[in-house]
Amino acid sequence: GAGHSQEAVVMGLSYQTRFKWFVTTLLMAGFFMFLAFFVGLPVIVFRPHKFALCFTMSSVMFMASFGLLKGPRAHVLSMLAPDRLQFTGAYVGSMALTLYAALVVRSYVMVVASSSLQIAAMAYYFMSFIPGGTRGVKIFLAMVLRTLKSFVTQCVPMVSRCCLCLVRQVTS
Repeated sequence: GAGHSQEAVVMGLSYQTRFKWFVTTLLMAGFFMFLAFFVGLPVIVFRPHKFALCFTMSSVMFMASFGLLKGPRAHVLSMLAPDRLQFTGAYVGSMALTLYAALVVRSYVMVVASSSLQIAAMAYYFMSFIPGGTRGVKIFLAMVLRTLKSFVTQCVPMVSRCCLCLVRQVTS
């Protein structure tokens, strides 16, 4: 079954050991993302490579974490599946472009553009791993928006009545 294949030894490591490395690598990805946005972003105009390197390292670590969990071969094969290939190509290509813009060209504008492309590609890449892919995400987001609209539609009249009552209390 599926549980049995999870328990298999991959790269000489048990599933438990791979899971520990998965979590560790995921935490490292989070650390690099933190550095990108709280250290690199404030100085992006002067040092675009700081943001680009940290952000791209976060992306690489995130991808590597799933490679550790599933095994490198299984992860690469899933990345190269026909329905994911365009997302994988866009994501990996945008990472390479970001590094090129930061390390070779050293252009603020190009780093911002390629990093923006990398963010969009990352979102679509990870949506490709969600059941139903981008269509599933669109359906989910539509449900969330309908729920929010219903909630706001019901709350706004009530909040406005409360505000009117408060104004009347204060002015009387």
